[in-house]
Amino acid sequence: MFFLRRFTSSSISMISLAVFICITIVQVVLNVTSNNAAYHASIKASELYEKSNLIDEVTISLYKSRAYSEAAFSYINVDNKKRASERLALSKQILTSGQKSWVALKNKFDLGGDLIKSHDDSFNILNEYIEILSNNNIDAANKISVSSVLERFERNVKSTSDFDKAYLINLHDENSSRKNSQNKTSFFMVVITLFVTIFLFVTLNKVLNIPIKKIITYLTNIANGEINQKIEVYGCKEVELLGEKVKVMQESLQAIVCSIKHSSFEIDNNASNISQKNIELSSRTEEQTSALQETAVMMAQIKDTVGHNSENAHNAADLVQQADTLVNKGSKAMSEVSSNMVLVTENARKMEDITKLIQGISNQTNILALNAAVEAARAGEQGKGFAVVAMEVRNLASHSREAAKEIQNLINGSVTNITHGAKLVSGTEAMMASIAISVRQVKDIMSDISIASDEQSTCINQVAVAINQLDSVTLGNASMVEEFSSNTHTLSQQIEGLNLLVSKFHIEVSGHPQ
Repeated sequence: MFFLRRFTSSSISMISLAVFICITIVQVVLNVTSNNAAYHASIKASELYEKSNLIDEVTISLYKSRAYSEAAFSYINVDNKKRASERLALSKQILTSGQKSWVALKNKFDLGGDLIKSHDDSFNILNEYIEILSNNNIDAANKISVSSVLERFERNVKSTSDFDKAYLINLHDENSSRKNSQNKTSFFMVVITLFVTIFLFVTLNKVLNIPIKKIITYLTNIANGEINQKIEVYGCKEVELLGEKVKVMQESLQAIVCSIKHSSFEIDNNASNISQKNIELSSRTEEQTSALQETAVMMAQIKDTVGHNSENAHNAADLVQQADTLVNKGSKAMSEVSSNMVLVTENARKMEDITKLIQGISNQTNILALNAAVEAARAGEQGKGFAVVAMEVRNLASHSREAAKEIQNLINGSVTNITHGAKLVSGTEAMMASIAISVRQVKDIMSDISIASDEQSTCINQVAVAINQLDSVTLGNASMVEEFSSNTHTLSQQIEGLNLLVSKFHIEVSGHPQ
């Protein structure tokens, strides 16, 4: 059975199925062959039976036709022509009917030449005999020997029948022999099938069932804690692979149990150390809680101080805002004054232009008056009155020129004063702009101080909240330390239970069982 270990269970099943299929196919082929032979033998027997019936019909028709012809011969001898005619008619009818059967027989079957010749001779002689009797020729009828021809036909029929019977007997013997051979073959196939079945049962039992039961035993022992057993499984490929996997599982379980034992020992030691550290951590947590409470009180005081600073910073920022508003208003007023001074300067310059225009008109008027006086002097007496008028015009022009000079002097003085005032206004405006910039800088600084105070207050509040939270966390840590200490004690108890469970597995360490 060792060679079957190289096959898988599916391969063995396929081989078994192939063997059964081959046996079944052989059995079916033999049955089909035997049934075909029996079928052909049955058909052949039916054909021979039909042939025998047709030959019998032909033979009977010939003999009956002879009998009716001989009866007609007798009636002719007693001069009973009517009865003789009736018998001859029947004889002719029977002979014709027999001829039809003969034609069917000859067309369907292969007949011997002697049989055909003897039948044709018999038919022709009987037909001639009937014709002679129909003509009432007794002498000619006596010369015809019908019996000898019929006897020769009968001998040929008997020879053919004997041959057919011998063929049927031989066919029957062959069929019987074939059935016996089929029965022997069927018996042989049954024996082979039984042998193959027993062989496969024993084989599968050795390469599949027994190894699987062995694996079940190994698994049961492993479930009971016996993980130190030697696992050896021999069978088909799948079973051996399953045995290898069980062996690997046992080795892995051994490693896991050893690791659990080692880890539980270390965890037990670590749990003891953790318990001691918890006691130290608990005392340190209490000290930290006291320190945090003192820090919280100090942060509350700092919070109040920062709150006052923030309030003062906000008040200073408000005052700076008011000063900035006043400076902005002064700057706007100085800008308006500067604008007005510019307008006054422009108006003075326009007045200076007008004065220059008046002086020009006075000069032109003086020239015109001088020309008018010259013309009046030329006119003599008639021009005296015109000369007086020209003189007055010159005087008015002279007064106008002097008045224009005085106005020019006044305007120049005003322009000088206005220019000096504009310079003063510009300087004042620049100073107001510098003051506004300084006020804005102070405002920005105070705003930054106020924002910083607010942020500082917010940060202090957050620090206070964080300290309170830290205090709560510290208290929670203290509770957690106590709970962790309790859990450590519980863990120690669980480790003891785990060691108790692991002790149920029997393993060997360095050659010694544990």
